[in-house]
Amino acid sequence: MVDKNINSIGISSLVYFLVRGSFLGMGIYNIFQISTTNTAISSIIGAILGYIPLLIFLFIMKKGKGKNILEINKDLFGNKIGIIINFILSIMFLLFSVIIFYNLACFVDLQYMPETSKIYIKLLITIALIYALSKGIVSITRSAQIFLYITIGIFIVCALGLLNNLDVSNLFPIYNGSNIKIIISSFTYAIFSSMPLFLLGSIDSEIKDKNKYSKNIIIMYTFTNIMLVVTILFTILVMGYPLISVYKYPEYITTKKVILLNIFERIENTIAFQWIFDTFFLILMSIYFAFKNFVSYSKNKIYQKSLIYILPIICFLGTNVIFKNITESTIFNLKYTPYILASVVLISMSIILIKMGYNKIKNNFLE
Repeated sequence: MVDKNINSIGISSLVYFLVRGSFLGMGIYNIFQISTTNTAISSIIGAILGYIPLLIFLFIMKKGKGKNILEINKDLFGNKIGIIINFILSIMFLLFSVIIFYNLACFVDLQYMPETSKIYIKLLITIALIYALSKGIVSITRSAQIFLYITIGIFIVCALGLLNNLDVSNLFPIYNGSNIKIIISSFTYAIFSSMPLFLLGSIDSEIKDKNKYSKNIIIMYTFTNIMLVVTILFTILVMGYPLISVYKYPEYITTKKVILLNIFERIENTIAFQWIFDTFFLILMSIYFAFKNFVSYSKNKIYQKSLIYILPIICFLGTNVIFKNITESTIFNLKYTPYILASVVLISMSIILIKMGYNKIKNNFLE
């Protein structure tokens, strides 16, 4: 199953959502909890560190010569071991999608539909995931392009509406002398911002403009991280560190201060749609990664189509089993999620790089 008619702009649009997707109520919350007054420094360092796994990923995809990461694993390690590696990756990304899914459902429940059953909210998200997955990756990338412009527009409106509420004194102290916290927080930021980009490896690289693939992804990664750092800085400047530590979604609380032309107020729920789009695309691409793997197990059309329904439903059921409440999920995300994500992706990329190097040395020796 090769994904045709995809351009690098469509894929780079996904980069925007994948980088931002795990920050709502999780990435930003974790960074503030770890580094407190060092957050501004940690965010900038973390954004820079994120280029390392990004460049490794782009190198692997370039050496893959048009194959997706699942096919690259089979070529490098053989069919049996490749299948095992791909299965483990798929399960881990499904687990990641469950975590993000639950986080999104909690956000919608708390901020939009507090009187509505959380089960109903999860069902709505599941239906949307099934519909999007059924349309295929071409439609997903085209949708990402459209929503990219919408979310950038919302971001600009939000930034302009907060200008009068910025208090530079809230930024100090910038550094409290805790180097360990800065290091941990920086790596946490880098993990949340760069590791989800591994999901792009599930897309078959039959792209119209292959020569622009890496360039556009790097540009979009840079642009998105600038927006994230600005979001974090604005959150600090508007709320201050003592108030930030109280809230699960400080970035959302900040938008309550947005006022446009001294007329439009209380538009935070409209502005928050940008984070809903971010999170939804991250869940969707996590499920799509697993779909691309499992769909290769059989050429049976009924089996392949059934996966479109089965995988989102598994995520829906998983949210009801893994977490009992938002407090439990918050603790889990703070203690385990970044390390699960980092270990899976970094170990996978390291193994692939080592195997590629070994094969190159072996071929040179035989020559």
